[in-house]
Amino acid sequence: MTRVVNKRELARLLGVAEREVDPWIREGCPCFRIRHDLNLFHEQEVRAWFERRQVEAIKPVLSSVLAASTPADVAAIARELPGLVARGVISRDGAQEINHHLLRLARKLAEDRRRRP
Repeated sequence: MTRVVNKRELARLLGVAEREVDPWIREGCPCFRIRHDLNLFHEQEVRAWFERRQVEAIKPVLSSVLAASTPADVAAIARELPGLVARGVISRDGAQEINHHLLRLARKLAEDRRRRP
């Protein structure tokens, strides 16, 4: 069964600020406009849209991670994450998790560089 939610409920379910939902609507987030100030959302449809949007937006970051060869490369990638959070592409929790893995990658790259003759 599809659950219909308002903007506040949707923001809570996705772990974002309510103000982040309005730009999504302009970007094509599926919704039903009831009045000029009231939109309703099918939770499953929005989750599917949100996930597709996240995958597309994160692809360049993943490509950068795969190409990273120095800790400086990794630091540059980490600096991109706040912008993705600000645009609502990834959640704050998602950014923290990515940062955790980037830190591990930077340490590994630094360790590998020290081991080279």
